[in-house]
Amino acid sequence: MLPTDGAAPGAQDSSPQGPSSAPVPAGDNATVSFERSTVQTLDKNGVGTLNVASSSLDRPPAGKLYAPLEVLVPSSPFGLRIDPFTGLPGEFHWGQDFSAACGTLVYAADSGVVRAVGWHPWGGGNRVEIDHGNGLVTTYNHLQGIAVVKGESVRVGQVIAKIGATGAATGCHLHFETILNGVYKDPMNWTLLPTKQVDPLGDIPMVSYQPGSATATSAGSVWSIPGAVPTDPGAVPSGRR
Repeated sequence: MLPTDGAAPGAQDSSPQGPSSAPVPAGDNATVSFERSTVQTLDKNGVGTLNVASSSLDRPPAGKLYAPLEVLVPSSPFGLRIDPFTGLPGEFHWGQDFSAACGTLVYAADSGVVRAVGWHPWGGGNRVEIDHGNGLVTTYNHLQGIAVVKGESVRVGQVIAKIGATGAATGCHLHFETILNGVYKDPMNWTLLPTKQVDPLGDIPMVSYQPGSATATSAGSVWSIPGAVPTDPGAVPSGRR
């Protein structure tokens, strides 16, 4: 009787061999094609591109802020000075200036909510004010462009703007202010922790509110107004080291 598969007794199997077949040598000019998987660097939260210097930044402790720039080059300080436009003494400078090239990224010194954005009517040019929810407001002035809007929540180290020379400015720099419980204080009384951009940044559009360049000041923005010139310009906030 013949086997049920129809093969003759003793016949050898001539079907193709499986993966265990002997390897076939390739020629010297042979090419091998294969698919390459797309690789993207992600931060620890699984985000590919960010708008913050580093997603690992924590809120600074009392008496400290993160530097609004990666490199701080202090220029005109807080307090009485010679007016750079008139050359006359007696002008009170309500913040600390840091020199930097136009277009340099500006970072939020702490987490908070943007309380005002737009064109500052008293010389600040493009200006951002952030309320940090602990009695402290920081302001950023003479900006080339702004990346945040009024009412937006921002993270510490978030890119909020680029340095410019808008408003009453003699050149590119950041005028940085600290307002504690409604009183303007010397920003250098806070310890400014280093800010360094290490996470990949996405495309961050910027808007200029300079008259004729874009829209007017964000609706509902109310600017902080300095009070009387401090009798003790060296007064410091609590928590200073």
